[in-house]
Parts: sequence; C-alpha cells; structure tokens
Amino acid sequence: MKKKVFMTVIIIIMVLVASSAGCGPAKDFEYEYSAELEGLVITKYTGSSIKVKIPEQIEGEPVTGIGKHAFYGCIGLSSVTIPEGVTEIGDGAFDYCPELTSITYEGVIYNDLIDIPIYYTSAKDFEYEYIYEMKGMVITKYTGSSPKVKIPNNIDGKPVTGIAAGATSTLKEDGGVFQGISEVTIPESVTSIGDGSFYGCEGLISITLPDGVTGIGVSAFDDCTRLTNITYKGVIYSNITDIPIYYNSAEDFEYEYSERLQGMVITRYKGGSLKVRIPKMIEGKPVTGITAHPDGIKTEGSIIVESVFKGISEVTIPESVTSIGFGAFCGCKELVSITIPEGVTEIDQIAFKGCTGLTSITIPESMISIGGSAFMDCTGLTSITIPEGVTIGNYTFSECTGLTSITVPEGTTSIADGAFHACRGLTSITIPEGVTEIGIGAFGSCTGLTDITIPESVTSIGKGAFDLCNGLTSITIPEGVTEINDTTFGNCKGLTSITIPEGVTSIGGYAFVGCDKLASIIIPESVTSIGAAAFSGCDSLVSITIPEGVTEITGGMFADCTGLTSITIPEGVTIIRDYAFSGCTRLTSITIPESVRDIYSHTFESCDRLTSITYNGYTYGNIEDITNINIIDEPVHWAQEVWHM
Repeated sequence: MKKKVFMTVIIIIMVLVASSAGCGPAKDFEYEYSAELEGLVITKYTGSSIKVKIPEQIEGEPVTGIGKHAFYGCIGLSSVTIPEGVTEIGDGAFDYCPELTSITYEGVIYNDLIDIPIYYTSAKDFEYEYIYEMKGMVITKYTGSSPKVKIPNNIDGKPVTGIAAGATSTLKEDGGVFQGISEVTIPESVTSIGDGSFYGCEGLISITLPDGVTGIGVSAFDDCTRLTNITYKGVIYSNITDIPIYYNSAEDFEYEYSERLQGMVITRYKGGSLKVRIPKMIEGKPVTGITAHPDGIKTEGSIIVESVFKGISEVTIPESVTSIGFGAFCGCKELVSITIPEGVTEIDQIAFKGCTGLTSITIPESMISIGGSAFMDCTGLTSITIPEGVTIGNYTFSECTGLTSITVPEGTTSIADGAFHACRGLTSITIPEGVTEIGIGAFGSCTGLTDITIPESVTSIGKGAFDLCNGLTSITIPEGVTEINDTTFGNCKGLTSITIPEGVTSIGGYAFVGCDKLASIIIPESVTSIGAAAFSGCDSLVSITIPEGVTEITGGMFADCTGLTSITIPEGVTIIRDYAFSGCTRLTSITIPESVRDIYSHTFESCDRLTSITYNGYTYGNIEDITNINIIDEPVHWAQEVWHM
C-alpha cells in the first residue's frame, strides 16, 4: 500500500491562455494541493481566471477532490469544469463566489453547486453531531449555519442511514435536528427519518425523500408551517401524514402490544392524537393484528365500553395487518371512515361496534370472515359492499339504522342470525341464489324494507326473520321451505298478501301476528300444525280454511281477527284451545266438527255477534250448551315462548 504523504506545493505559473479559454493542463494552473491515498485534493485556487477547468491530473497523479474553502471568495469566478475523477467536494469549497452560475460535471451543467451529486458526500467538512448504530450513522444535530444543507452520505467511512433527534432532547426546548434551514438534500443512503428530524423548519417549503426511506417518525416535520410539497417515490404529497411510510415505525408510537407467532398485535393505544397511523413494524417485527387488551375491557353485560383505540377520528391501518380483532375500534364514535387494507382476512366480534360516526368502510377482497356484531350500531353507515365468499357472523350489521343498501355477495350460503336486524333505513335487498338459510331475526325490525326477493335455494327461514318489517306488502316463500317459524312475519303491518307453497308442514306461533292488512291467505293442505296466535290480530282477514291435516286449533290462533266472518274447521281437529277465536267481533256462526272432544271455556270470549254454533247437526247459542264436548274451564294462557330480540 502506498504510504500516505502530506505535502504542500506552491507553484506560481504565468497564465498562458486567455481567461475565456479557461485553465487546461496543470502547468497553466495556479493552485495548492495535498496528496491523499486516493489521489490529489485541490486545497486552494490562487489564480484569477473567471472560467476554470480543473485538470484531471497533476504531475501524473489523479485529481480526486476539491477541499474545504478551495475556491472561497473567488468573486469573479463564473464557471468551473470539474473532472469526472473528482469524488468529493468539501464544505464551503465555492462559498462567496457570487458570479458562479455554471458548474460542469460528468457532462451535465449545474446552476447550483448543491445539486451536484458529489457535493458534500463526506462528513469531513460537515458540522454535525451523530451516533453510530448497527446499520450506520444517524445524524442527531446540525450545528452549522447554512440555510441550504446537503446531508452527507457517509461519515467516517460509514453510511448515513438515519436522521433523528437525540434521545434526551426536548423538541420544544432544543428544537429538531435541523433548525432554520430552507433547503435540504437527503442522500440515498438514508432509510429512516426519525423523531423531530425537521421540527420547526418554518422556512422549508419542499423536500424530496429518497426511495429507500421506510419510516418517518412522529414530529419529524411538525411546525414546518410552509412545507406543502413532499416528494416520495415520484409522488408529490401536500401533507406528510398522507405518505404511506409516515409513522410506520413504533419507535415514537405510544402503545401496548403482545408478540404472537405471526407478528406483533397492538392491544392498546395510549397516545392523545385523534389521527392515528398504526405502525407496520414494532421492534423489527411486522404488526399483523389489533385486538382489545384483556385488562382494558370494561363490560356491562356483554357490551364493551373501552377498546384498543378510544376517541380517535382517523386511523390508517398498515398493509402488514391481517386481522382486526375483538373490540379493536369498539365505541370510536368520532371515526368517520376507514379503509381496511388488502391482506386483512378477518374482522372479529364487535370490532367496530358503536362507531356511530362511521359513514363508509372499504372491505377488501382478501376478507374471509366478519365476526358477530362487528358493525353493530354503526348508525351513520349508509352502504356497504361485502366481497364474495365472506362469512358474516350473528348481528354483524344489527341496528345500522342509516344503512339504505347492501349487496349480499354471490357464494353466500346463509344469512346469520340478526345479521341486519333493526336496519330501519334498508329499503330493499336481493338475496343471491345459493343462500339456503335465513337466520333468526335476520331482517327483524327493518321497518323501511319494502321489497325483498327470497331465492328458490332457501330451505330455512328462522324465527322472527322478518318480524316488524312494516313496509313489506307481499312476499313469496320458496318451494323448498317446509316450516314457517315462530314470529317469522309477525307485525308486518303492511303485508297484504303472502304465498305459502305446498310442502310447508307447519306454521309457528305468532307467525303472522299483527299483520292487520292481510286480507286473505291460503294455507296449503300439506300443513299439519299451526302454532299459538299464528294469525292473532289479523284484522283484515275475512275468511280462512284450515287444512284437513290439522288436528289442533292452538291458543289464540285467530284471536282479535275482528274482520273474520267465516271459518272452516276440518274433521280431524280434536281440541280447540283457549282464546282461539276470542275478540272475533264479526264472527256470527261457526261449525265445529264431530271430531272435536275438548274446547276451552274462553275460546269464543268477546265474540259478541256469535249466536250460532253448529255441532253434530245441532245448533247452539253458546258452547256451554253442547253436552257431548268437554268444556275445559282451567285458566290456561295460550302465550308460548317465541323468538324475541
């Protein structure tokens, strides 16, 4: 290895060429230089030419650098050509050269020295404080005074990889890493811009971040009041928080977390900011989930009061997250919108329950399942599109009163219990072919629902599935359904017609209770069982025929059917239970088949116009006069346990 030699040679030579021709070979060049391991470094220019061409070699040695203040104060210097072998330009090399407007390097003409790639690439002449970390140097303070700064790409031979305020600094008192600057060039070696890097740089208007930067810390650009142009990977942003990498390191994030097999799971946000950008990395491991802290949940019955994030109005979830867990954003009433990144496969129970301010949400195609009550009581949500193949849990969208439309995706096979219960703003819904089951209370209390198409693939409709759907006027039950459950269409006060297919064998209790506009209904012969109060309160019902296979008239079956004038009870019925026809104020006559052996005493209570009861060929004024039937006078109530929200 060549021994490092330091020497200073002063050669004064007459300038042989006109100033317009510049300086050519070293013999015509006035300079001082020093010899370094890599080559010669120009340390001072002593000439007076206004156009200078720095030689590629001096006495056979390559010129590789221009030292600190080498051309300092060359007032008349207007242009300079730097040979390609120069790899370093020192601090202040061309300071106070006011006429210098043309610098040629590698065939490119630059107007400003700071734009030259090699300018200031070493920290030898850089005023700074720094710390060494495993990956390289991190600048913690700029102590210089220049408003235009070019950050070095190496310090002491090690790459500059980061910028961050010192661990003991207080931003409001000590300021950020750089203060008072108006322009900065960040080298490609930098991968992290940490806490307080450019805090308070009020003169900074624009900045370009190298493509290799993967993290921007909290307060990195706080109080940069004029900064409106941030370029990153070719995209110009007006707000630093819009950049995807902003705050994706947990170094400056107030949180609690747990480590799982797949990565880090955030369990509590302890910060005070209303706008939160969740980090994608914690301690070098990806953040893959968000779930409520087991000790941070306060419950009142089954209702969660406190969740992972409380009181926030905006949140950005990183692409690393694959699961949004139990109660993650439960009760965040100020949250208006949220985009769930592609890659998330699960939204767990009550994840967004009670987010009353939420008006829109994007669910990615990667989603596999949405848990029970995940969006329950999100009253501001107006529409939602569920991707194909997603499984929806019980009460997922229950009480989303602002929801006006929803698309149930192809591939869905069942609609879960209470899935859309009390979505009062929902006016219509199309259930796709392939759905076989509609769960308990699935559309119960959807009072605004006026139109629904149930596909032929449906074979099961749960209890209370359409209970209190006052806007429904007609409905056709598919051929494959064999049972109409308890309260399925209870209190559908707008229902005027319904088609029950052959194949239905039973009609549950309260199935059509309170359907006061239902004027007629044909019960198919396949029906053998009708539950208590099935048609109670159907005021518009004028006549009805009970199928031959029915053997029991249950309690309150036609109670308070005030419009009922005639009814046919088939042979085969053996018992008519309590209050079966009570309150049927227009019923004037009825024929009881000979098969009946028992009638409860309150069966015809308040049937004020009933004066003719025919049994076994004889007509009676009241049932007590019939001697061949057992009149049961026990106080039995016909109400039975049915589905109820």
